[in-house]
Amino acid sequence: IYQVPVPHPADQVAYYETNNWKTSRLYVQFRTTDAGLDAFLTGVGVNRDDLEQGDLTIGARDRSVTGWKFTGPGPWSGLVHRQKNPAPTQDIVVNRADPANLMVYVVSRTVP
Repeated sequence: IYQVPVPHPADQVAYYETNNWKTSRLYVQFRTTDAGLDAFLTGVGVNRDDLEQGDLTIGARDRSVTGWKFTGPGPWSGLVHRQKNPAPTQDIVVNRADPANLMVYVVSRTVP
């Protein structure tokens, strides 16, 4: 339903799901390599060129739910992957502060 393919290799994987009458959301974070990031993006249906430098696409509401603070060293990049209902919309943010260990944050939401 949420279409968030966590790649291999990945570690520090965490997720949280919320549901209500209007929207269901899956929050996922993981650490991966360059190859893992490419595999994840391909699995979602986008590619590295779709990431916009400096674009923190996960909003304040979703950050407050998870406690994510995108204030550390970057560079940061992000994208919004909109799809036709019933497929989810995914907000993706990538932190490249450590080039060997990229942190990926995803909010995937569906509307019933």
